[in-house]
Amino acid sequence: MSVVAVVAIWVTYLTGWTVLRQSLTRLPRPRWGAVLLWCVVAVPSLVQLLWAPELLEWGGRDASAIASGEWWRLATSIVLQDGGWFGTVFNLSMLAVTLLLIGDVCRGLTCVSVFLVGGVLANVLTLWTTGQSGAGNSMATMCLLAAMAVTVAWPRRPAREVLVPCALLVVATLSLVVTGDEHGPAVVLGIVAGAALARWPSGKTAWRG
Repeated sequence: MSVVAVVAIWVTYLTGWTVLRQSLTRLPRPRWGAVLLWCVVAVPSLVQLLWAPELLEWGGRDASAIASGEWWRLATSIVLQDGGWFGTVFNLSMLAVTLLLIGDVCRGLTCVSVFLVGGVLANVLTLWTTGQSGAGNSMATMCLLAAMAVTVAWPRRPAREVLVPCALLVVATLSLVVTGDEHGPAVVLGIVAGAALARWPSGKTAWRG
């Protein structure tokens, strides 16, 4: 991973968290959906690292295996990790912070749906654009973060405190796309999903918790 990509990933996380923080008056308690989602990702990841490393070979994102019909890898690769202990702790920590800051922005079902569907579609785009193999929840997490940040920043007259981090988020996303990093398409998916949720006919109250 290039230095530019690493910096862009950190900028994406920090700017997304900054936007979400603007919608909070207090630190919320995690909702049941957020806790369940974190456990669904963490448990298989830890089982893989501690007792069953063969799970990565069975469920990781592998272009040739998926092409031969092993479609489940598009989903299972989201709950497995290819970065060892450091990568796993990092990915699970980023997911935990994101889920905590989402707070009351969306209901559990919406949160889980954006994470899982976004993660699967990000895997599809990665295979289509680079064919890169791997595993981890980072793409799904960044997709969810971008989606929720956009819904918070969507009002016609967003505050200056939101405009600056949103502009930096766009720059970071473009950097990831231009450098060919696999996280770029995931963030783009999140931005599109967030815009769609914000423009839902019945309004934000239809999906906020």
